[in-house]
Amino acid sequence: MIKVSYKRIFQIVAVIVLLIFFHYTKILSPLERIIINIIKPFSGGVYSVSSDIRVSYNDQGDKRDLLNAINLLEEDNNRLIAENSKLKSVQEENDELRKYLDFFDLKEYNYLMSNIIAEGLVDDVSINENSLIIDKGSNDGVVLGLPVLNAQGIMIGKITKVEKDVSKISLLTSGNCKIAASIQGESNTIGVTEGELGLTLKMNFIPQKEEIKIKDIVVTSGLEKEIPKGLVIGEVTQITNNKNDIWQSVVIEPLVDFRELDIVTVITP
Repeated sequence: MIKVSYKRIFQIVAVIVLLIFFHYTKILSPLERIIINIIKPFSGGVYSVSSDIRVSYNDQGDKRDLLNAINLLEEDNNRLIAENSKLKSVQEENDELRKYLDFFDLKEYNYLMSNIIAEGLVDDVSINENSLIIDKGSNDGVVLGLPVLNAQGIMIGKITKVEKDVSKISLLTSGNCKIAASIQGESNTIGVTEGELGLTLKMNFIPQKEEIKIKDIVVTSGLEKEIPKGLVIGEVTQITNNKNDIWQSVVIEPLVDFRELDIVTVITP
């Protein structure tokens, strides 16, 4: 058990009372000034350190608040980007559909609009197949040989394979896509277009008597049962014409960028 020393307590209280008395009677003023001058440099340092700690703490708090605000802004920005992208996609699809409707309002074709769902696989390397897969098939009335157009009514290829719910389009540059063609404004068939190496489109075996010029527009001739006459195929960019040869040939540039296609239209019987 701790013994309480009343004498010790009395002495401490007495010292405190004397110090208070001497302070108010100014007796300790010289000594207090000396002590203050000694402590003053250290107190300034202590205050500076405490101030730095306080500022640093406040800065850390401000940084956390700023980071939280930035994170919220980034989340809002990403949400707006996603919403804008969705709205833009819907707008582009509506614009594309409007183009199709405008074109087919001027024509008396039966047609079936469909979405491209994949790029076709190479069925036969020897014919350099370029193809697309659409989400319409025999259940929708698609049959072999039907022409396929873009929104402007320009031909991109024809149907070369049909299943119940999907079909394959062989593009104009495919070796598997052959089309009876003529020059726009001419009534007779002058040749057959055919893809070459999966990259270009040519028309060979054109009689020498046929006069063809660069920039002539090549169209379907109507010789094939399922393909109407006058569908635009492309533009003549090169002519090979040797007088000693029986035939002449031309290189045709398709007027469609196949990579930009999302929706296409199949002309049905």
